[in-house]
Amino acid sequence: MIKMELEQYKSSAFEIFDRLLRAMRSPEGYVHPQSLLCCIGSLAGYSCQQDVRKLFMTEGVKEEDVFTVFTDKSGRKYFYGDIIDEKLVGNNYSVWSFTAGVLKKYNEPFTDVGEMLRYTAANAGGASFGKIRNCTTGETVQSYIKLLWQPLLPIAQKSAGRGELHLVFGLCIQKAMMTCKNAVSLSECARIIMESALTGARVDFKDL
Repeated sequence: MIKMELEQYKSSAFEIFDRLLRAMRSPEGYVHPQSLLCCIGSLAGYSCQQDVRKLFMTEGVKEEDVFTVFTDKSGRKYFYGDIIDEKLVGNNYSVWSFTAGVLKKYNEPFTDVGEMLRYTAANAGGASFGKIRNCTTGETVQSYIKLLWQPLLPIAQKSAGRGELHLVFGLCIQKAMMTCKNAVSLSECARIIMESALTGARVDFKDL
């Protein structure tokens, strides 16, 4: 990743990260690391869906024309497809590439993203969807998106152009991993972030 190409997104990323730290800090000054990682991962994943919407959903284009849409028994929608997965786990500027960059820098074992893709897809519509495995967080993935997406979106938009929101949140991910690495191993940081992101990318904001 070329650092100069990401400079324009840093001011928004750092402002979002600072706001989240303040919002999630307890009266004693403690921030629960797993909750912070889940929160930022959830927002990063959802930003991928929103970027795809901005890029491809012009007037008259339906969701089904852009995404593979799964509807559960309660009528809730979940969004899949190669276009959204490219921003999640594909190219050099995907959510995974930001996450893996920190693992590579510190020679930490890589997370099995393929397994998490299968797991989160299999759990769509189930009771465990939105809850990160082997991890306690303050809120579910869906709740973090519902509570924080709209307040933080204008900050991200200060730096991010059309289809670039995930770059801002990718930089937030790196800040979160560096902040939490003394409390949670970097490999575990990556697992929590990516499972949250792969879940957050699928949700329908109207159902939250």
